[in-house]
Amino acid sequence: MKWPRLVLLITLACLLGIGLFEPVVHAEDKSTVERYKPGLGVSSVFTQGCKKFESHDFEDAVHDLSTAIKMDPKFARAYYVRACCRHLLKDYQGALADCNTAISLEPSGPIFYFERAVTESRINQLDDCIKDCDTALRLAPTFPESYICRAHAKSKKGDRDGALRDCETYLRAKPDNEQALKFKTRLLSGGWGL
Repeated sequence: MKWPRLVLLITLACLLGIGLFEPVVHAEDKSTVERYKPGLGVSSVFTQGCKKFESHDFEDAVHDLSTAIKMDPKFARAYYVRACCRHLLKDYQGALADCNTAISLEPSGPIFYFERAVTESRINQLDDCIKDCDTALRLAPTFPESYICRAHAKSKKGDRDGALRDCETYLRAKPDNEQALKFKTRLLSGGWGL
């Protein structure tokens, strides 16, 4: 998945999280947020992290998102966005840990399973990737990105027919996606993988 598409997904997740969480900072956590303006709530810190993510400043985004998590340890979307940052920084184990936490906090969040699947695909945990794509699709059947992620994993495993079915399902939702069209062409011509 290219960064612009991933950035769009993260931006959407960030927008969904804005203004939803404003917990009180506990006295023992105050040192964590000293560099922020007084009274700045977790959603504002989260928004700062999302903006840094959008500008590809992933390391600072991780710092802000970690602060938001310290302010509200049950903020699943903050774990998710931090997982995406860690993935892009090639900290795959950190990304998986954040996805696991997000899923434990909000097991009905398909985007959390999707990000974990993308990370699992990157480190060739293909069976786990397919399982997480299946879960994401069960929770959100109209989320096409799960189909293309699963298609890539199936392709890597040598399941050309399964990959082609998932790719075609994705293309019904996103018919102009050039990468998916090229991937389908490679599958049809006997080419494999990404």
